Amino acid sequence: MKYLLLSLLMLSLNVTAQNPVLENDIDMKLLTSLEKILATPTDYLQSPITIQGKITAVCKKRGCWAEMVAGDGKILKIKVRDGQTVIPMSARGKQAYATGMLTAIKLSKDQAILYLEHMAQDKQQNFERQNVTAGITIYNLRPSALKIIDN
Repeated sequence: MKYLLLSLLMLSLNVTAQNPVLENDIDMKLLTSLEKILATPTDYLQSPITIQGKITAVCKKRGCWAEMVAGDGKILKIKVRDGQTVIPMSARGKQAYATGMLTAIKLSKDQAILYLEHMAQDKQQNFERQNVTAGITIYNLRPSALKIIDN
């Protein structure tokens, strides 16, 4: 079950390892605020979007995801394909733009526990299984382009 969940979460773009950060083709015409997207994420599942925000966390093991925070503190995860694209740890704390497709992954209660436990381990945080009382939907941006702004 754990491997099935992780496999579902690893779905992403088909890009090459020679492109560690996808800096091509940021489409500024599609720029939409993270706050607006996260308020009604299902409205943005069918078409490409561009987001902008501060990267607050990056996967320490593979650089396969990053979290981008909105002005209201809500977070959207950017998920790239493991082993083919790498978001560098140096992206933490920097502003970034990403263009891609928003995806939704619906998890049962048991799947949500496994996922949230895994994410807590990645962030070296405590996790209490009993606090998960229902399934969840996870929204990720699968980027076709990602540009990290050097300050």
